[in-house]
Amino acid sequence: MVEGKFIDALRTAAAEMTMEELHEKRGSYVRRVREAVAEDLTKNGLELEAASITQLDQTSMEFFNPSNAFDAEGLTRLTEQIEQRKKQRNDVEQDTLIAIRNKNLEAEKLSLTIDLESENARLMQQREVEMARARQRAEVTTEGGLDVLTHRDQVRSAIEQLHFAGIRVSLFIDPDIRQIDAAWEIGASVIELHTGAYADAKEDRQSFELERIVEAARHAKNLGFRVNAGHGLNEQNVQPIAKIPEISELNIGHAIIAEAIFKGLPNAIRDMRRLMNEARGR
Repeated sequence: MVEGKFIDALRTAAAEMTMEELHEKRGSYVRRVREAVAEDLTKNGLELEAASITQLDQTSMEFFNPSNAFDAEGLTRLTEQIEQRKKQRNDVEQDTLIAIRNKNLEAEKLSLTIDLESENARLMQQREVEMARARQRAEVTTEGGLDVLTHRDQVRSAIEQLHFAGIRVSLFIDPDIRQIDAAWEIGASVIELHTGAYADAKEDRQSFELERIVEAARHAKNLGFRVNAGHGLNEQNVQPIAKIPEISELNIGHAIIAEAIFKGLPNAIRDMRRLMNEARGR
């Protein structure tokens, strides 16, 4: 008889609570059970120390009678709860799916941004390399003469176009017999011999570089070139070059401007012309 009252008390207390409350408020459940059976236990000299749920499950819906008012109410509430759980589960799944897709989209955008920045960095680096190469080529043009032998076809084409426009062409080349012959072959009419090696040479090497210029000027003049010279010439080294009879003109700019800082441009020009005239015996 006591066992039956216990079962009724357990069921009654459980029926008054939701599943969440049964899990989260177990102390309240035990209290309700104790209150429900307290009087009967006292009559029988017993005391309830604890109560717990060892198994909790839903009665299968096939045991509910829809024609029974109580069963119908239970079915209705059970169906509502099941559908609500389905909706909640679907909401969670959809929210999770959206969160995953948003995260993937953010990751893809970030990846594309990184790729774009990497490509921009590569292009910037390539641009810097090309600019450095261009500067190097420009420096080579002044630190060394035009390599006509290597670029024969390109230079020939440029000369033909300039001649067609009525422009006389002068090539800035090293004092090298092969370069001079190549320049004559492709149609140049004037050359400027690069005097940089002579200007930069130490004393023991300078006479050798000077002799190269002398021979180059003589060879070019014999071919029919108008011969000029320049690069690195100044008041200290100009006279040996000015003495070469085959050279018609010297191109000097940097040294004159540098001297002009100290003595003015007219005086710098006058002094350079005086040195050149002295070398020519004028």
